[in-house]
Amino acid sequence: KKLGSREVNGLRGLIDPGTDGLSLSRQCALLGLSRSSYYYTPPVEESAFNLMRMRLMDERYLKTPFYGVG
Repeated sequence: KKLGSREVNGLRGLIDPGTDGLSLSRQCALLGLSRSSYYYTPPVEESAFNLMRMRLMDERYLKTPFYGVG
């Protein structure tokens, strides 16, 4: 059964990586959470400034594609 993002976030908070008695793998297994879900971080959205720069580069390339890369 797949877990939703809320359930994963809740389970992620129950894991204590500094515990000497249980390894991280064992804690994830006991909670039914994959280790990749524990380590996953959602992608960060691009900033408005970065989007503007990418748009300007696209416009420049579309006007003069023969300039190449450099």
